[in-house]
Amino acid sequence: VRATLGSIIDEDATPAETEVDIVAAGLQLSAAFGIGSGANALETTVGTLSAQTGAGGLFIVESDGLTVGAVTVQANRVDASAAATTTLNAAQASFFSLAGGSLVL
Repeated sequence: VRATLGSIIDEDATPAETEVDIVAAGLQLSAAFGIGSGANALETTVGTLSAQTGAGGLFIVESDGLTVGAVTVQANRVDASAAATTTLNAAQASFFSLAGGSLVL
């Protein structure tokens, strides 16, 4: 999940809820400003997490433990002529905040 000009946020009506927002074997998060918030973290069930964020920080609540490591995303696409193509992005192996944002798991 990538937000090149803003944040990746959890917009639940009740910030204290615990319903899982993202379930994945591997999750790559990248946001220009922040991921989750101190008042409303993203709830995840993830095997491996890679994340980079800006001054808004990173706020994740993991349901069953995770590994911080490299994640590569593969997208399988079918075009209008029914031709299938596979696209891989570069592996993101970092777990950091640019501009001094908080990292809270």
